[in-house]
Amino acid sequence: MAAQPTRRRHIIRRMCEQGDAVTTWETGADTENDIEAQAAVQEAERIFREALVRGDVPFAIDADKAPVKLDRWDARAKEADEIVIAPRLMGG
Repeated sequence: MAAQPTRRRHIIRRMCEQGDAVTTWETGADTENDIEAQAAVQEAERIFREALVRGDVPFAIDADKAPVKLDRWDARAKEADEIVIAPRLMGG
């Protein structure tokens, strides 16, 4: 029996005034032709880009690896297990 095509689930978390806002998307088998999957990727990218404009800092969090600061939405960001967006620190 052939193995089933697999999809990977990814998470983007944005810490905000409401707490922890979470959006998920999938990559992998047949996602290129899945309208809902593509819409979820576009939403994650929108959240990511808006965070950069605000000065927030996104980090890729992958199992058994140190967090990596991200400065653009690319294949590395899209394939990260989890992205955590930390709010910009304000001095005062």
